Amino acid sequence: MRTNLGPAKHDGPGPGGLKDTCVPTSLQMDSAVTLAEDVVGDVSWLDEGFLKKALQAASSGSRDQDIAVRRATVCMATSPGDNYFSLMYRVRAQFSRAGGAPESASFIVKALPAEGPVRQMVLDCGIFAREVAAYSSLLPELHRLLGAGCPRVAAQGLCWELAPAPRLAMEDLAALGFATAPRRLGLDLAHCRLVLETLGRFHGAAAVLAARRPDVVAPFRDNPFAAAADCGVRRLLTNTLSALGVAAEGWPGHEACGRKLRQLSPGYFHKVVRAMSRDESSFNTVNHLDLWVNNVMFAHTEERPVAARFVDFQMPYVTSPAVDLLYFLYTSPSPEVRAGHRDDLLAWYHASLTGTLRVLGHPELLPALQQLRHEVRRREFYGLFAACSIMPFVLSGPGRAPAMQDVIGDSPDIDPRAFYSREYVAEIQKLLRVFDARGFLD
Repeated sequence: MRTNLGPAKHDGPGPGGLKDTCVPTSLQMDSAVTLAEDVVGDVSWLDEGFLKKALQAASSGSRDQDIAVRRATVCMATSPGDNYFSLMYRVRAQFSRAGGAPESASFIVKALPAEGPVRQMVLDCGIFAREVAAYSSLLPELHRLLGAGCPRVAAQGLCWELAPAPRLAMEDLAALGFATAPRRLGLDLAHCRLVLETLGRFHGAAAVLAARRPDVVAPFRDNPFAAAADCGVRRLLTNTLSALGVAAEGWPGHEACGRKLRQLSPGYFHKVVRAMSRDESSFNTVNHLDLWVNNVMFAHTEERPVAARFVDFQMPYVTSPAVDLLYFLYTSPSPEVRAGHRDDLLAWYHASLTGTLRVLGHPELLPALQQLRHEVRRREFYGLFAACSIMPFVLSGPGRAPAMQDVIGDSPDIDPRAFYSREYVAEIQKLLRVFDARGFLD
């Protein structure tokens, strides 16, 4: 999940949304690298060696050719407060190869804050190493399996290092015409359909990859939440649910739900872990595990979405596809789409999944549509988690979301009156009635 490291100052393109401009006013880092005035964090790790590796992978020339970096400009790739567990930079560089003409390229670099509880949580939970494994092995093999004629489902990783300063360079999707959608509006039906059709291809190809190359998906078989029981993830879940319980007790007609939420809080983390855990007797595939509106970038033709690519592969996990489906359905569609088109969305997803498995020669893996719907309903508590602990961040207003270090601490500082937007309150009040009727709050 992406959360802010400090107070968000404006809504920008939304959490995780990539900006496509650099402020020209700058500070000199060395003779080759210039830092735009919006840059935060220590970027001393962005040396010539790392620049060269990223540019060799990002450009069309041979990776064996030595290149000379003429100049590079570094700016923040996301707006202040848009990222939870990392810092995102955009690098634009001019370079040349031996005897060649000047070239230019841009790429994104994801790095960790230099210090603090968020950095420690990411390192303790192995989140960054998991993402490097996704970009270095899982996604290249998945795209190779899908073939050149099939639209890509994710950004391409360029180069990475885990020590001494963890960092990951990836292609700049904004430079290719992709952009995030406004997070607080929710996605319309056309965008939701495209996301779920893309997810069907991703899940289908990943299931085939698991059957043919189990070594590639082996790093993603352990439940990242279970592994993070002693990290800040447990506190993130517990503290967000407790805050919602306190708020709900003050909403007329929802007092009982509020009390139940607070009583549920101590066992909440373990219930979420059970809801997402793998059942070996069912259809399983690699899940993205953080599939919400700002981890999807769209390309448009005449305002119509025509392509979607996923970003932020911090927590891939082999489990039921219902986990990704529930997380997306409870965080990303507009209220109208969520309420009125759930069956349509599941059917479109299933058709894409089915088509991918057939094309790749593994129809024996196909789950029936009715089985899929049953699985989604059976794991619906995971949807409660998405609605109660993730959706408030998605719908929070400019500057309203608490800093992550204030959420994951032993003494959390969450002010529901500031955190919960009017849109979130209206939506969660409706959902709490549904969750309560199904016995999820007991």
